[in-house]
Amino acid sequence: MKIKQIGILEKEAFSPTVVPGINSIDLSAPIAIQYELSGKCNQRCIFCYNTWKNKSVLNSISDTLLSEKRWKVVDKIIASDIFEVILSGGEPLLIPEVCDIVSRFSKENIRIYLITNGILLSKQMVNQLKEAGLEGIQISLHGSNAEIHEAITQTPGSFNKTINGIKNAVKFFDDKSININMVLMKENYTDIESMIKMLNGIGQMSFSIGFLSKAGLATSLDTNKDLILESFYKAMKISKELDVDLGISGGFPFCLFPIEEQKKIIDISANICDAGLNQLVISPNGDIRACVCLPQILGNILKDNIIEVWENDPFLHFLRNLKHVPLVCYDCDLVSICKGGCRAAAYCYYGNFERIDPIIEDKECGEC
Repeated sequence: MKIKQIGILEKEAFSPTVVPGINSIDLSAPIAIQYELSGKCNQRCIFCYNTWKNKSVLNSISDTLLSEKRWKVVDKIIASDIFEVILSGGEPLLIPEVCDIVSRFSKENIRIYLITNGILLSKQMVNQLKEAGLEGIQISLHGSNAEIHEAITQTPGSFNKTINGIKNAVKFFDDKSININMVLMKENYTDIESMIKMLNGIGQMSFSIGFLSKAGLATSLDTNKDLILESFYKAMKISKELDVDLGISGGFPFCLFPIEEQKKIIDISANICDAGLNQLVISPNGDIRACVCLPQILGNILKDNIIEVWENDPFLHFLRNLKHVPLVCYDCDLVSICKGGCRAAAYCYYGNFERIDPIIEDKECGEC
C-alpha cells in the first residue's frame, strides 16, 4: 500500500527496517523537493555544504541549467504530485526568473519556500516574491557584525547587504514566515547572544542555530561540542528573555545533549533527517539526490521519471531501511528521529555510514 493522502494508516503502509521495532512509511512520491536553482553564489562561505565544493565530486553537478531546461525541471516537479518546494542553491536569487518560478509553483497549490543569503533582497525583490506566492523565507546570517560574518562568508560588504535584506523581508512577511539561520562554528561561538539581541532590534522573526554538517567545504572545519552546547544554552536563555522563537536546523546527534534534555530538544528541532524518506533534492544541473549534503546521484530529472526513481532506486531503499544508522544507536529511544546524527556528515567525513556524526567524535555514545 502506498500513501496518497492523509488518513488512517494501515499496517501495509509501513515497511520494517534493520533497526528492531522501527518501521518506515511507504510514500507514493516525495512530500517535498528542494531544488538547487543555481550552482553559483555571491558568497564564499567557509562551511558551504554544497557537495560540488568538495574536490572529490564532479564539478558538473554545479552546472546551472539554461532557462528553458530549468522550466522543464519545474514542470516535472509539478507533475510529481509533491506538496512543497524549497528553492535554494548556490544563491537562488541569481536566477532572473526566480519570481516567475515561485508563482508557477504557487498557482499549482504547492507550498513554496526560499533559502537565501539575503544579499539580493531589495524591497522590490521581496515585494515580487510575496506577490508571487512565496510562503516563507530563510536568510543566512552568521555574525552580529561585519567582522565575524564576513570572516565566514569571505565576501566584503556582505554583512550590511544581508542586514538590509532582512529589514526588507520584515516589511513584507510576518514573523512566522521569516527565519534567520546562523551556522554555529568556532568563528561565531561567542557571538550568539549579540546576534539574537541585534535581530530582535530589527523586528519579529524566528531564529535558528544550524549545526555544522561536515560535507562539502566543511569537512575540514573543526568543531567543539562543549562550545556548541555553551552557545546553545546562551541562545536558549536570551531567546526566552526576549521572547524570540528559537529552533535548530540541520541533522545532529541528540546525544550531543544531556539525557534529561534530549526529548525537549525535539520540540525545537526545525528539521530531522528525512533523506530518502519524504524528500528529494534536484541539483542545479537536474541531477536527483537524496539530501543536499549527499553526493550520490540517483538519476537526472530531465531524462528520468522522478517517481520511478523514488520507488526503485537502491540507495533510497538503503536509506529507508535505515542501513545508514550506526549499530551503536540501535538501542536508543530516539534512534528513529536522530539516526546517529547527520548521516551525510558521517559519510563525507569518514567515507562510510557506520560512524556516528563527527560533531561528537570524541564523545562516548553509550550515554544515549
